[in-house]
Amino acid sequence: MPPPWPAAGSGCDARTHWVYQYDHAYQGQVYALLARPDATPTDTTVTLTWGAWRWRHPVTVQPGTPERTTGGTLLLYAKLDTSLRDPLVTVDTPDPVCAAFGTAGPTSVAPLSTVDANQGWTGAEPTADTPDGPDAMDSPSGPSTAATGDGTGG
Repeated sequence: MPPPWPAAGSGCDARTHWVYQYDHAYQGQVYALLARPDATPTDTTVTLTWGAWRWRHPVTVQPGTPERTTGGTLLLYAKLDTSLRDPLVTVDTPDPVCAAFGTAGPTSVAPLSTVDANQGWTGAEPTADTPDGPDAMDSPSGPSTAATGDGTGG
C-alpha cells in the first residue's frame, strides 16, 4: 500500500516558525502534527513555546500531509484550564516543516510516529508571540502534569 501522501511531498508551505491558539474552552489532549514537505524524514530540534513554558527536544520529523492529518510526527500534550488567559503556542525548528494543530485523542490522526510531549517543559521568557509571564500556567511543571498518549516516542 502506498504512503498516504504524494511521493513528491505534501506541497505544504514549510516554515521554521508556526503560531497557533487552541480553542479557549477546550481542556484535554492537544497535538501539533509536524511533517516534512518532501519524502525524507529529518532529525531536527523542535521547540514548543506555550505562554511561559518551553519544550525543546530532538525529534525525527517524518514525511506526511498535516492538513489531512496523515503521516508526519505527532507531538501529544495536555491543555489545562486557560480560562484566565489564552496563550499562543509556537513551534520553531531550524529545518522547515509543515504543521497542523488540533484538540483530540490520537485516534483522530494517522501519524508515522508519536512523541509524548507532556514531560520536559521548562520555564521560558515571554516573547511577542507568547506574552504570558512566568506565573501564567496552572502547573509548576508546565502545560501538563499527567502523561497522556502512548509515550512510544517514535
